[in-house]
Amino acid sequence: MRPLVVSLALALLTAAAAAAVPPLVASAAPAEDPVVVTLEPAWARGGDDDEEVLFGVPRDVVADAAGNVLVLDRQLNQIVAFTPDGEWIGNLGREGEGPGEFQQPAGLLALPDGSVAAGSTFGARFERLDLEGTPLGSLHLGDDGPREGMHVLYRGGIRGGTLVAATATSSFDQSTGQMHRIQELCTFDLDGSPRATLCRAELELDFTGTRPVEEVTLLRHFLIVSAIGPDGLVYVPHGRDEYLIDVFDADGDLVRQISRPAFTAPPRSEREHRRLASLSDTWSRNAGFEIDFDTRPCEMTIQALFVTDDGHLLVRHAGSNRELPRGAFLRLDEFRADGSWRREVLVQGVGDPHMDTLAWLGGGRVAVQRGGALIDLERWSDAAVFWQDEAEVTPELVVCDWRR
Repeated sequence: MRPLVVSLALALLTAAAAAAVPPLVASAAPAEDPVVVTLEPAWARGGDDDEEVLFGVPRDVVADAAGNVLVLDRQLNQIVAFTPDGEWIGNLGREGEGPGEFQQPAGLLALPDGSVAAGSTFGARFERLDLEGTPLGSLHLGDDGPREGMHVLYRGGIRGGTLVAATATSSFDQSTGQMHRIQELCTFDLDGSPRATLCRAELELDFTGTRPVEEVTLLRHFLIVSAIGPDGLVYVPHGRDEYLIDVFDADGDLVRQISRPAFTAPPRSEREHRRLASLSDTWSRNAGFEIDFDTRPCEMTIQALFVTDDGHLLVRHAGSNRELPRGAFLRLDEFRADGSWRREVLVQGVGDPHMDTLAWLGGGRVAVQRGGALIDLERWSDAAVFWQDEAEVTPELVVCDWRR
């Protein structure tokens, strides 16, 4: 009987190990034919002709449960609120460190109780306000004890009861000119209590100008791209240069992975190289010495993620704005809730493939941000970037119906 017991034990261990490995859903080709989605503008605010609303640097766009559209303006330190029909409600918050105030805000939350919250870039807190601009107190991420180093908030989001924030903690050694930085993507309870760390990386930055700064470590993929589904699942690129997406639950358990193993990112265009050179020039100007920025030959594979109301995943990848038919904005990949590749989605009607970005509002609506591509890059600089050979675009928000 002993060999049987050993065999049974091995079988149980093998089954347990198999159960612990999250399923990898790899698709070589879509299951269905491509579809065309037309973005039909419902309303637009900002831009050259809007005498009521002026955007500085509109960074994040979300919709609350009532359908109100909220825009976080990093330059003007305020939240601009609109009704579902585009009527201007008002500007919420202001620059400062007091109640209802923030500085260089990063991260916009539409909270379940109907309030909104904007996070300050420096610090680990969100300031809550109602739609009349009344301060409702602070939402602190993590414990309230003393913190070592400088804390930076890059992004924040909430959906399905899951609060997610991308942060970095840095400590600088003046004697060596070296900075140690910890980058994290974490989940939190709605009161700000820590829940799980989904991604974490450590790096050393050289501020003496003797070593190159690597794009892959400074502009970490999980600080730039993530999305939350209606069920609270969090979608994050596994790495910078592969078409592989990790799906976590709010407790940090890896539920599944989604992959297009045959995908190859196209080489960067001349325009994309010029934009990175402009960003590097700004860093060098701020530092007072030339920074050698070590860039990759291709853009990051996963550019943006959107999760629809029915749990389908839409992926903007490095080739989404390439080789498009006339009048098209983007080509997205759509994956079912189980991770299988359903089809390609050609988005047309509104949007410049190289200048504008897309935000998912839910309820069959999206927002196109005019000039959003440059705004997304400029968030990595502490100063305004002089973009080489780029046409000036007045920031504008165009809310559209998603029509198939």
